[in-house]
Order: sequence, then C-alpha cells, then structure tokens
Amino acid sequence: MATIKSQMALNDGMSVVLKKITAALDTTLASFEQIQRLSGNTMDVAEIEAARGALADASNAVDEMADNYRRAAQEAQALKDGDFDTFLSLVNASGLSSALHLQNTWSVHDPRQQAIPLALAEAERLLDGGAVRVHGGGFAGTIQAWVPQGDLEAFKNGMEALLGQGKCHVLRIRPVGGCVVAE
Repeated sequence: MATIKSQMALNDGMSVVLKKITAALDTTLASFEQIQRLSGNTMDVAEIEAARGALADASNAVDEMADNYRRAAQEAQALKDGDFDTFLSLVNASGLSSALHLQNTWSVHDPRQQAIPLALAEAERLLDGGAVRVHGGGFAGTIQAWVPQGDLEAFKNGMEALLGQGKCHVLRIRPVGGCVVAE
C-alpha cells in the first residue's frame, strides 16, 4: 500500500518532468516567434500568443504544485520536530497560496457563492493563534481551523453565528495519527 510520503515523492518527481516539458514548449514558441520576426512577413500571431499564455498558466501550476509538496514536507518535519508554531505558520502560508494561486475558495459551478471566503475571513478574525485554510477547495469544500483549546468555544460560537447552528464541527486528532483500522 502506498503511503502519503511515497505518493508525495512520486508526485513531486513529476514536477521536474513537467518543468522540462514546459521549458521545451517555451523554446519551441520562442523559435516560432523568432521565425515570424525574421521572415519579414506579416502573420497572425494570435495562436502563438494564446499558446504563450497557456504555457505561462501551466508553468505557474507546476511551480505551485512543487511549492505545495515542499511545504507539505516542511509541515511534516515541523510536526516530527514538535515545532507546532512552525507547522501552523506553514498551514497559513499554504492556505493563502491555495486561495491566491489556485483560486479555489469558490465553486466553479456558482462563482457568486462566497461562503468559503467569508468563512475564512471570519475564522481569521476570530483566531488569536492557530491556523485556517480551505480544504477540498474548488469543490465547494470546507475550511479547516487549528484552534487553541482555550479559544475553541468562542471560535465555534462565532463561526456558528455566521454559518448557522451545527455548521462548525469540532474534530480531535488522535495522538497516534493515522493508521490502518482494517484491510
């Protein structure tokens, strides 16, 4: 059975391959642009410009993917080292990156639906310490918040004042972490 660590290593290994592919495509587009400039003929470069834009989007997505794997490895190391403050800081950075670069805090089926961005903003307002980020973004997901125990009741009450009674679910993480319960 694959572990999260082995899956991350496999996926992160793909980012190198994808970067090489985007670099090759960038070289190809640059060659087409140079041919167009040197030919002296007027030609429609709209397709090249569209490809250049698509390539830039792909390159940004590959960079974001690599950053996410790097950040996940740093989060795991922070937990292994018992450095929970660094872990929380990395969770916040990951959530901000996800929202800004992946723009995954709203549903593609209803972009006017802004429940996740509103919940994130309220959670950040209520938190004094801790961390918050989108989870399952792009699919009208949820938010995850790491709330200091002493602030939990006020946080839950504040979120339910916004979202409705019973909409804030408190989960506890077992000290042993994830394990196989049955195969």
